[in-house]
Amino acid sequence: YADTRGYVFVEDREYRHAYTYRDWVIRAYNEDMPVNEFLMKQLAADQLVSGEDRRDLAALGFLTLGRRFLNNIHDIIDDRIDVVTRGMLGLTANCARCHDHKYDPISTKDYYALYGVFASSTEPNPPLAISPPEITRPYEAYQTRRAEAEKERNELLLAQVQRLRGINEQDGSALSGPAKKVLQDLRPRALPDNNQTLILKPFFEPDAATRVDALKQQIAELDKSAPPAPEFAMALVDSPNPVNPRVFRRGNPSNPGDAVPRRFLTVLSRDEPRPFQQGSGRLELARAIADPSNPLTARVYVNRVWLRLFGNGLVRSPSDFGTRGEPPTHPELLDYLAARFTAEGWSHKRLLRSIVLSNTYKQAA
Repeated sequence: YADTRGYVFVEDREYRHAYTYRDWVIRAYNEDMPVNEFLMKQLAADQLVSGEDRRDLAALGFLTLGRRFLNNIHDIIDDRIDVVTRGMLGLTANCARCHDHKYDPISTKDYYALYGVFASSTEPNPPLAISPPEITRPYEAYQTRRAEAEKERNELLLAQVQRLRGINEQDGSALSGPAKKVLQDLRPRALPDNNQTLILKPFFEPDAATRVDALKQQIAELDKSAPPAPEFAMALVDSPNPVNPRVFRRGNPSNPGDAVPRRFLTVLSRDEPRPFQQGSGRLELARAIADPSNPLTARVYVNRVWLRLFGNGLVRSPSDFGTRGEPPTHPELLDYLAARFTAEGWSHKRLLRSIVLSNTYKQAA
């Protein structure tokens, strides 16, 4: 979780809607949302939410509230793969970005199969509103009216600027010196700012000048009576055209190799993993991670809870259950807790209660 995106040159570094993800996590734990559902919504809430209650869209902040690596899309996707595989599965899958994993059975084809899932997802702009309809609808109506007025005003301004450029080329004496300077400073298709518009407007066609002023006034009146803004989710949605990934040889996107389908990790699949068929594949990925037959997810989660309560996990390397991680100190206990956890509906509160009421926990200093 972060409120900022790291260093991104002159762009806005603030995640202004980050708090909705934080609030969603708090609500999910307070309401004891089943952890399998909790995990799935953080990967694919946009495909799980239906009806007018859209609050769960905020869960996707799990994927979007990360560093932006100077907007390098390959690093952003790598970070998302890493936070999903280490966080939920205890696997260091991003070690396979440039070559097959040196220690664990994760190949570069596995890595780029996941790469394709996140490369086929995009952040909607504007962001998705998650407030109740009585707040969202008036705001969206206001935004639509404002956007229409602004679009018409911008088109008028561009047309008049283009007209003045033609006049200036034919007869430079028809315009004042300041007007010529504005035209010279404006890049092609660039809109004049308020001061530049004031200089150019005396040379606009009369009807166009009147309409520009009327639209400016209309926008100001809309802003003056604007309804309260709703809350927004830092969400992901599927791109209209999913990416068919290729392995990047040595991790170099300029050197593509074999094509791979979007799919789950081979080592966690019963047979050869089936290609994802639904859009980006995020929902299928989420279901594979939260599947009770997945041997890692419940154990990784139970171990993280144990770590929070006791200070040390049953597996001392909570984000690495691979061969380079620490073996569990009490493997039968880890298995027992994970099996009981899934059998009791993935309830976080029941898991907590069972641990803190145990004789083992009561013996802790």
